[in-house]
Amino acid sequence: MSDKETISKDTYTEQKKPTIDYFFFVHGLLALSINPKEHWAPFANALKNELQTNYIMKYCKSNSERVKTLDGIEVGGLRIANEICGYLKRSQQKRGDEKYRIHFIGHSLGGLYLRFAIPILFKRGIFNNLNWIPFSFMTLETPHLGVQKPLNNGSFDSMYRVISDVVFEGLTMSELQLQDRPFPPYDPTCLKEYPLLLRIVENDIIAPLKEFKHLTLVQNIRFSFQVPYVSSSIDRAIPYDREFLKDQFLLDGFDFPNQYNDLISGCNKHYQLQDERGEIFEERIDGCVVYDRIIKQLNTLNWRRLNVHFRTKSSDAHIFIMGQMNRKRLFKNWGNDDIASYLDTLCKLIKRDIDIENGDIEILSPIQDEPKSQEIIQSAQPSTEEKLIDIQNPETLPLKDETNETNHPQIL
Repeated sequence: MSDKETISKDTYTEQKKPTIDYFFFVHGLLALSINPKEHWAPFANALKNELQTNYIMKYCKSNSERVKTLDGIEVGGLRIANEICGYLKRSQQKRGDEKYRIHFIGHSLGGLYLRFAIPILFKRGIFNNLNWIPFSFMTLETPHLGVQKPLNNGSFDSMYRVISDVVFEGLTMSELQLQDRPFPPYDPTCLKEYPLLLRIVENDIIAPLKEFKHLTLVQNIRFSFQVPYVSSSIDRAIPYDREFLKDQFLLDGFDFPNQYNDLISGCNKHYQLQDERGEIFEERIDGCVVYDRIIKQLNTLNWRRLNVHFRTKSSDAHIFIMGQMNRKRLFKNWGNDDIASYLDTLCKLIKRDIDIENGDIEILSPIQDEPKSQEIIQSAQPSTEEKLIDIQNPETLPLKDETNETNHPQIL
């Protein structure tokens, strides 16, 4: 009888053992070397306040020296893959066979690093371990289509090309401008002759992303000259009247279930791509040369979109998207008052994903069964920290931050 009771208790303990949410943060292109933990602090602190416990956060540092972000997306992505493998191996050795939900969050170029790294992780068999669950992949204003500027599209685009080539001289900027290979290629049947951003949308490379339960694109609607909206949202044009939005703070969500409506009003709208405009075309309002094959291939994935509009005229909107605010409040509408609201909502969305997965919130109807609106807006060592419940001893306090480095980053 006592044996049966012991088995029953062990089974109950196993059922109650929580899944740990494991976050990897990857930064973008750098003007100076940075401390990744401090760089991500506003975003990570807001997320920690929302989650409270049962999480691990890692700030990938293998590309954190400025010169390393110039080596190319392929090299940078391989560094990230190696670093993530090291983190996972050490966590398994330290904590045993616990279950982990894997969350990848990349800002700007960091999202492309992750897109290159994720297929490597799958090829190495990382996710063959059933305790490692590919759960969420989120990009914060990542240039999925690149940042190639049209010719003869005004002085700003001309200046951008000159400055970017000088400040970020190297393979990475050539790849972002799709100039790392001649196009069209001499041999159209040879994949290696295509620019990198066209090579990494092949079916076998993007297939691992389909294993993630949540794929999320987050981007500015305007005032982010580093990454055009069409590039970060993987679309052909801007479906907004920017003049109408100029004095509004807006968080606009698409393809989220009804269970998210209290966080973003009406967020279960279905996002519709803008009409096709040719194989290669210039989106002159946003200033971006668009290769339509990238759009078609990446939109075979089930993306959710969160579009953001800060009431700002600051060029820092690109780093507002990750919660950074480096400027003093000099003018009335510089976006300061909007960043906290945006971060709070984004972290609540991440927490809602986790609560639904844990069964704390019931999904009443799947997103595919919901009526979908046919309209798009017409108006409008490594930096580490862990905070976990010790499963064997519930009275043990959560682990504290393991590092306390300081630095003062600058980023473009």
